[in-house]
Amino acid sequence: MTAEIGILAGNEGPFPVKLIEKINEMNVDGIRAEMCVVPDISLEWKSPYKVIIDRISHAIPYYFEFCKKAMIDGSYVINNPFRFFSDKFFGYCIAKEMGIPVPRTVALPSKEYKKGIEAEDLINLKFPINWEEIIEYVKFPAVLKPADGYGWRDVTVVHNFEEMMRAYDKSNQLIMTLQEFIDFDQYVRCFCLGKKYTMPIRYEPKEPHHKRYVVDHKHLTPEMGEKIVKYSIDLSKVLDYDMNACEFAIKDGVPYAIDFINLVPDSHPDSIRHHYFDWVVEHMAKAAIEYVQKPETMGAWDTIKPYIKSVSQFV
Repeated sequence: MTAEIGILAGNEGPFPVKLIEKINEMNVDGIRAEMCVVPDISLEWKSPYKVIIDRISHAIPYYFEFCKKAMIDGSYVINNPFRFFSDKFFGYCIAKEMGIPVPRTVALPSKEYKKGIEAEDLINLKFPINWEEIIEYVKFPAVLKPADGYGWRDVTVVHNFEEMMRAYDKSNQLIMTLQEFIDFDQYVRCFCLGKKYTMPIRYEPKEPHHKRYVVDHKHLTPEMGEKIVKYSIDLSKVLDYDMNACEFAIKDGVPYAIDFINLVPDSHPDSIRHHYFDWVVEHMAKAAIEYVQKPETMGAWDTIKPYIKSVSQFV
């Protein structure tokens, strides 16, 4: 008999196995978990899982197709494959609309374009770039980083126009953003699971990777902690992420949302510490079990299904 919860994961350490063990030892309503079995997928194939926790399809495209088909079949997929994109500039736009503090940010046209794109294809693009206006808005120091970045990839702190242009000229086909640099007093990385379970952790981004997470239960005032928890949950709800990590740079009492689209957050105990590893395992298990128990839970795809059914009767 197939388990109700399937885990889709690669070689990332003990997290997937420990998560399966936790779900099974909880034995809530007999709900079981296993590693997903991914077959060849025909149009007639139906997903056997009620919930799938996906931590690898961003790297293996065939698994991405598996997740989308499973969601069509009624599986609740964490994270929603139709929203599984690291579109961080879009996130900043959403946060600003929600009234959450974000640094001043500008999206920049790509430095280069893929083969086949000619100047005539860019007739809608205002050119040349008004660097003077952009710099006046963002100001230095600033951070130049990809609009769809992850893992601190291609991130450069720039202090003047020359440094900015050197970094921008190396960006090739990436869409970059130039963002106000927040010289923070505190930095917080906040796990947010199931759009409800949240753990704000003291984070030191300037330290080596294995020293960045710090076990410190008094690093935030109650008021600041409550605000960051609310921002993390609200952002994850609006963006439809059930497995996420949100980062905030606190300066002069203001928590600026810096990065809140981390769809496969690092969950290795050697980096996040065993204390937080146990918390992530437990609360990811709780969230998955709750989604099995609530089949009526509405995801992004579920809102489209009624429309498909209404149209299909006329085909």
